[in-house]
Amino acid sequence: MALDHGVLYPAAAGTLDFRHSLARQAAYEAICEFERRPLHLRAAKAVLTHISPPPLAQIAHHYQQAGRTKAYLRYTETAGDRAAAQGDTSTATRHYLTALRDHPSAAARIRLGVKLGSAALSAMPDGAILPALRRVISQDDPPRAVRGELRLYLGTLMRNQAGLGLGGMDEIARAANDLTHTAPELAARAMSAIAFPSVQGWPLTQHLGWLERAEALIPRITDPVQRTAIAVNRTTVLMFTGDPEAWNAAAALPGTPASAAEEVQLARARVNLAHATTALGYPAAARDYLAQADEVLERNDIPYLQGLAETAHLLLAWTTSHWEGLAARAQRAVHLYSEIRDLAAESLLVRGLLTLHQRGDTATARQDLTNAARTSRLDTGIVLPASAAALARIHLAAGRPDHANAATTLTLDHIRRTGGWIWATDLAPTAVEALIRTGQHPKAQRLTEDFAHGIEGRHAPAATAALLTCRAHLAEADRSPDAAIPLFTQAAQAWTEAGRPLETAHAIQGAARCSLPADHRRGQELSDEALETYRRIGAKWDLNNCRRLLRRQGLTRASKRGPVGYGDSLSPREHQIAILAAQGHSNRAIAEELYVSPRTVEHHVANALRKLGISSRTQLAAALKPRP
Repeated sequence: MALDHGVLYPAAAGTLDFRHSLARQAAYEAICEFERRPLHLRAAKAVLTHISPPPLAQIAHHYQQAGRTKAYLRYTETAGDRAAAQGDTSTATRHYLTALRDHPSAAARIRLGVKLGSAALSAMPDGAILPALRRVISQDDPPRAVRGELRLYLGTLMRNQAGLGLGGMDEIARAANDLTHTAPELAARAMSAIAFPSVQGWPLTQHLGWLERAEALIPRITDPVQRTAIAVNRTTVLMFTGDPEAWNAAAALPGTPASAAEEVQLARARVNLAHATTALGYPAAARDYLAQADEVLERNDIPYLQGLAETAHLLLAWTTSHWEGLAARAQRAVHLYSEIRDLAAESLLVRGLLTLHQRGDTATARQDLTNAARTSRLDTGIVLPASAAALARIHLAAGRPDHANAATTLTLDHIRRTGGWIWATDLAPTAVEALIRTGQHPKAQRLTEDFAHGIEGRHAPAATAALLTCRAHLAEADRSPDAAIPLFTQAAQAWTEAGRPLETAHAIQGAARCSLPADHRRGQELSDEALETYRRIGAKWDLNNCRRLLRRQGLTRASKRGPVGYGDSLSPREHQIAILAAQGHSNRAIAEELYVSPRTVEHHVANALRKLGISSRTQLAAALKPRP
């Protein structure tokens, strides 16, 4: 009858199924609970008999509902094992968490904890994982070697996914001590993991000390995948610190993986090396490393590593000024990786930098840059220095050098404490300029000297260019254009070799600034060169700043592009200024924020009022609607 009335329909393999899920649920609930158990047991046995490969999670569910706890837990764990073997680590972690939660045996919970920790390293974050691992460590009394392994997984997840950088490293250090005598392979893995330096981490020498301890254990390691993993970590650490030996270490990594697990380790190496070489100023090498990593990640579902590769692409595109379509890509990454703090921080950084330089929207850019710095928890010299430098540039452009100094102080303190001067590449030139603008020339000189000493012997084209820029600022402050102009010119060439057009144009603009008072013609030529670079890469904010330099010198240059008409709609600039006015900012404050004159602000506010059909600034908030 149910079939005749369309409630049921013929399904696969000669079975019947409900046409609607609500009908299925109603039929299920109509069965008395004591009658359901034998039906679930029959269903589990039928599925095992007739479906191949058996749907393990479904079988586990039937056994659970049938009250067969041992079978339920066995099949749940087996479902996790199958998912892990297939590379679906996110599904595996869900099954392991379920079994771990319900298992009455401490020995089984310890076993499941190890499986959970291993799978979670490459799975999407889950807030239940860290508490589950902590409970196993503290309540189930695992043997010392197993406790060390669990701590290694816990610390790595704390550091990489939960954004608990120092806490994660402390946990991994405890794991290394637990494992040194009982499990040298895992001990070396732990040691090489905390060898990764961080702006917010320990002093650089302490990280490198752990690297030496890891290398000393290599002769005791027989697993080829573990040996590769340690070699990958060593290579990454050397590259991030600009050590010349990094290139030999990278070349020594296996060219052809001997297993799928080793292939994943080598993909991790390529992604890490892409991040490092982008920061150092080797964009061609970064592209090669990413191409190799992408080829592997297309065949393997490794969410965290795929996310890390995407942020490496974002950073590479930003630094090399390949900005077309980058804002949308960064926006997508911000939302996609919002739960993985360090990936979110890098995505926010790129979005903020684009908002500043490409759109000239300083207010929104400051929000993103500030959030990027707050979000980052294991910064390998990328997010904190770059965000601090950009915030300081905004303040300098608005005539607030004291605020610019404040924006750089915390990150510079981190760099001094850790000794990681290679990470000051983006920050040092702006910090030196801010110190000079506040009359602190001796401090600017000391900062430049510390930076020079800190990068001595490092292979880092971008850091070399940054040092030349610092020295050029010092020479300019000394009113020595004959010294400053060649230094800015050398810096421009060095930035070009590092593949950074924006910084190249900044250095050319510095040379123009020094040339204009004595040689207008040469200064104008250099200004034109900087302007053309800004136009080519789409650096609207920098283009306007350069034009202001020309206006101060009594020079003007007509735009190569005519004005865009917006009719009765607000132009982007009118909309931006109207929002600030609606928030209660004065014309002068808006002018300082946006680097324009108060008269220009007054003009745009008047246009906005006219187009919105209102007569007062107090009506702006109600009249403005969020842009789609």
